[in-house]
Amino acid sequence: MDRKAIQSHWQNWAETYRDSLRATTKTSSIKALEIDALRRAILGSPLHNNENLKVLEVGCGNGYNCLSLLQSFPGADITGVDFVPEMVDHARENLSQQDKSLGNQLRFLVGDVLQLDEHPELAASYDVVFTDRCLINLPTQEMQEQGLIQLCRKVNQDGILLLIENQTQTHGNQNRLREALGMDARKAAEFNLFMDQAKLIKTVESQGFKLQDIDHFASLHDILLYVLVPFMNGGQVDYDAPIVHAATELLLKAQQDTPHGFGDYGQNPLFIFSRTEQ
Repeated sequence: MDRKAIQSHWQNWAETYRDSLRATTKTSSIKALEIDALRRAILGSPLHNNENLKVLEVGCGNGYNCLSLLQSFPGADITGVDFVPEMVDHARENLSQQDKSLGNQLRFLVGDVLQLDEHPELAASYDVVFTDRCLINLPTQEMQEQGLIQLCRKVNQDGILLLIENQTQTHGNQNRLREALGMDARKAAEFNLFMDQAKLIKTVESQGFKLQDIDHFASLHDILLYVLVPFMNGGQVDYDAPIVHAATELLLKAQQDTPHGFGDYGQNPLFIFSRTEQ
């Protein structure tokens, strides 16, 4: 798919699912784990004592990540950007249903990850810049590299860059488990281009950053959802399988006790970068 077709896909989902979580993901369980991973990454960084964080999410969809992080960091100033105007409209609807005072701390803007430095309403830099399955919606590796560079430019001197993006390597690891059980490999959706981990790290580090960690927070979740549940279910993925939700609850309560304890099988790990000058 070209970029216009990808945008059309997300416009359709925005119009169909509006302010529902379903507009950006098929499963609430992975969203809970993504938000928890972002929260833990910020708390585990030198920024954890900063009560007035400036945060930018690029590819904010209809606003769930931003609204959730504001609950964890009530003094933060958060901006969400998305290139689908309909998603931004529904993010604003979600915000309007919250405490009216939050409008002073949280805003949603239409914007393009490839042109962040040209956006008139964005600040020059932020303490935390993050994506959650944003760059995989760019149709070429060249565009993904350009997007990474744009994101890096928005991180301030003492800030961090957090990237939750699907990887070909971890997706391949997951498929090897499926094939070991006699199932076919799962393909990426036609509107996604999974990223190459080595290229992602190389590009970001070329911009003056250092990789601090890769959090494979979703490995147990994805092994169950995409391997074991289908194996027991005639090959069908069941996003509402009780065992998947039980595993999610376990991970939310015990993630810090099991760092990397389930291998690198989650298809969208969290990359944590800081500037090398720190």
